[in-house]
Amino acid sequence: MAELRKRIENGDPIALYQAVILCEDGNSPMPAWLTDRLLQAIAGYYLGKKAGKKGAGNSPLPRIRRQLELQVRVRAVLGVMEWQEDRNKYQMMPTKSIEAWFKNKLVKHSTDQGKGDALRIASIGLKDLHIQKGQPAIKCSEVTLRRTLKQQGVQAAPIIPPEAAVAFGFNNPDNFFGTDQIPPLDLE
Repeated sequence: MAELRKRIENGDPIALYQAVILCEDGNSPMPAWLTDRLLQAIAGYYLGKKAGKKGAGNSPLPRIRRQLELQVRVRAVLGVMEWQEDRNKYQMMPTKSIEAWFKNKLVKHSTDQGKGDALRIASIGLKDLHIQKGQPAIKCSEVTLRRTLKQQGVQAAPIIPPEAAVAFGFNNPDNFFGTDQIPPLDLE
């Protein structure tokens, strides 16, 4: 809770949301500082004030969008890498990558276990994907995915809970991964 408090004091609206959910899930009362911040945020909303720290690049929604895009990119590449190791883990891949595999469009990728191949397959899965309605599609070229992994590392992607993403007007990132279908029997 101390880490969430620090993030809240720095103007992170996702942290405020996460702290409230943490208290609810634990059936514990909100600390006074959290109640005060929540009431300030509600009052600010009704008064037309924007949450977050003042200054260029500190508007909360673009910041949340960037974090969510990073999270989806890293999750896509890691999901494909898991699938390369074990075909039974296909549910971890982006839905469009799974569909391409089911249609045998990934046959040329079936034996290559390299990161470059994972980037290509993840890029296929993220193409034309929209994190938020009315906003541009997520950038998903192999170069962008490679740069993301290089800059952030695979473990550094911020985790925004799907409920928080939806609460802030974004699409649920879980809906971009997995499928209800089972693989055809003739797949490699």
